Amino acid sequence: MIYIYDGTWDGLMCLIYRTAEDGVVPEAILRNGAEKQGLLFESARVENNSNIAEATASLLRKRVSGPTWGDAWFALLSGDDGADMALWHLLERVWRRGRRAELDLADPCIDAVRRAARHTGGEYEKYLGVTRFKDVGGILYAQIEPGCDVLPLLAGHFSRRLTDRGWVLHDLRRARAAVCRGADWYVTDMDPSQAPRIGSGEQRYQDLWREFYRATTTRERLNYKVQRTHMPRKYWKHLVETPGELHGDSLASGGA
Repeated sequence: MIYIYDGTWDGLMCLIYRTAEDGVVPEAILRNGAEKQGLLFESARVENNSNIAEATASLLRKRVSGPTWGDAWFALLSGDDGADMALWHLLERVWRRGRRAELDLADPCIDAVRRAARHTGGEYEKYLGVTRFKDVGGILYAQIEPGCDVLPLLAGHFSRRLTDRGWVLHDLRRARAAVCRGADWYVTDMDPSQAPRIGSGEQRYQDLWREFYRATTTRERLNYKVQRTHMPRKYWKHLVETPGELHGDSLASGGA
């Protein structure tokens, strides 16, 4: 049996419940929109039910340690191939055997979940450093294009730190945005074409920041190879300052 769900945390909880009720080990787990033509196995779509999700999560939370519970959340956000099946195997075993199931370090699903969680955690840390908000008429606006779905993690972080201004954090890859007023935030659909334009005042601040970046950089100590190792070019796209290019150095244009 192939199970199809929406890729959310509630959806995952409903999936755990549904497979336990069916007494079936999934042949595969797909997310909505990832269905393939000509599936060899029977498929079932798991519908979200907030009551079932809450009850399942409550039961699992009593059986799962804090670190493993956090790893499961981060692994879900990774979108890595095989992460959904690894999560199902891990949580299903914890459901049946309790916390001792986490101690089986030879279990490949535990390793897969932890690797996926590290992937998400690493990208989250990167975007904490490279997310650049801009003033767009009284609110702050930033664009990101992460591989992992780190939008809710970043929204939680910035909601605790940017409490004096409303802001929008726009995930262009997934066409979604986190919108915040005060300490309250929510995620909504937002097409990339809806991105607001910056005004002349913001442009002036950006120009000043680029000038500061130029003035404080010691050209003789630039090492683009090391720079790209710590911050690959995929993270440069939405920076105000663009490493290397501000100095007209063609070396900065090479590599990943």
